[in-house]
Amino acid sequence: MSTDFLDFKIFAPVDAINLLQQCFGNNEKKLLIISKKSEEDVKLWDLLQKILGAVKHDLKNDTTHLVLHENQQFCLTDLFKQKTIKKIICFGIAPKTAGLNFNITPYKAFEFENRTYLFVHDLQSISEKPALKKQLWNELKRMFLKIP
Repeated sequence: MSTDFLDFKIFAPVDAINLLQQCFGNNEKKLLIISKKSEEDVKLWDLLQKILGAVKHDLKNDTTHLVLHENQQFCLTDLFKQKTIKKIICFGIAPKTAGLNFNITPYKAFEFENRTYLFVHDLQSISEKPALKKQLWNELKRMFLKIP
């Protein structure tokens, strides 16, 4: 019997209850921010707060911020059963990491099942490259401020 089909890594996704323990924020505006644990840095989080502030959101009060560990897989739809989420911004997180089978264009928000998704580079890359900041800002204006 050939076992060639087993030549890939298997990651067990984290269940939603345990995932909630990695979240913080009051979720008042139903916005989910997903970033990497490796980016837990005061300067990067200040940047994230400024980004959100520009679209009238506060990281602590208005969002649920999920911080993922290295190589952590999870099922975003399971999280939706625990938290009401309307918009999702993923910083440096691929859709498949969240259990989603989307073919996306970075920096282009899209809607799926009454939720708006946006996938962008990690915060470190955005902080270092003005062109990425500009792309992010332009899409956030469309997403939150309804500016074309």
